[in-house]
Amino acid sequence: LLWAVYFDWADAAAASVAGAAWARVAFQILLEQFLWVPIYVALYDLPLASRMNGVPASLVPDVVASAWRPTIVASAQLWTPANVLVYSAPLEYRLLVSNIFDLAWNTINSDISAGCGVVEDECDVRNAAPRVARSR
Repeated sequence: LLWAVYFDWADAAAASVAGAAWARVAFQILLEQFLWVPIYVALYDLPLASRMNGVPASLVPDVVASAWRPTIVASAQLWTPANVLVYSAPLEYRLLVSNIFDLAWNTINSDISAGCGVVEDECDVRNAAPRVARSR
């Protein structure tokens, strides 16, 4: 729901950008990477993933502080190329296109997160920072 609302807002904001379609796509990508994603990761993605992984609520601010920057960098590296296609799609199909990339990314992220160690007992997620995918 958050991403659907964001896509509507970003499309309305990009309507004021004069010039070619590529300029509006670039504006939306920049808006996402430098405004929306940092807020979304800090206030929703990292805290929720931490709590779902069993991190005590008192440690969530520490997880956000330590994982925020690497998560933003990884997000930009992965999603910037994908967003060229996402923001080039018509608004009514944008969430669908995004979800196709998100399904692939979450599959990769699940494989990475599940590989805590050779012996399953070695994986203590309660005191570890979560490996978080940017979910849409």
